[in-house]
Amino acid sequence: MDYILALPTQLSQHSGINYAEVISNVLNTFKITKERLSYFITNNAHINNTYLDYLAVKFSFNKAHRRARCACHILNLVTQQLIFSKNKEAFKNKDANILKKEEFLEQW
Repeated sequence: MDYILALPTQLSQHSGINYAEVISNVLNTFKITKERLSYFITNNAHINNTYLDYLAVKFSFNKAHRRARCACHILNLVTQQLIFSKNKEAFKNKDANILKKEEFLEQW
C-alpha cells in the first residue's frame, strides 16, 4: 500500500538544509526506511537538489533514481514559454484597445 505524506509548514528559512531536516524527521516519525521509500516529486528549484542530496546520503539511495519532476509544473513552464516567449507584457490587451471582442477573437 502506498501513502502520500503531507509535510508540516516550513516555519524557518526556506532552504534545502531546513527542508532536509523536516523531511528526514517525517520519514523517521513514520519509520520509513530506504526499502520503503519511493519517489520524491519536485520542481527544479535549487533547494530541492540540496535536500535530496542530503537525504540520498542519509538514506543511502541514488537521487537520480528516486526523483521525479512535477510534470504539471514543467508543462506549465513550457506552455508559458511557447505562448509568451520572452515578453509576457507584449501579449496583454486591455478591453479599451479592442473595438469588438469578436473581431479580436477572429484575428487571433
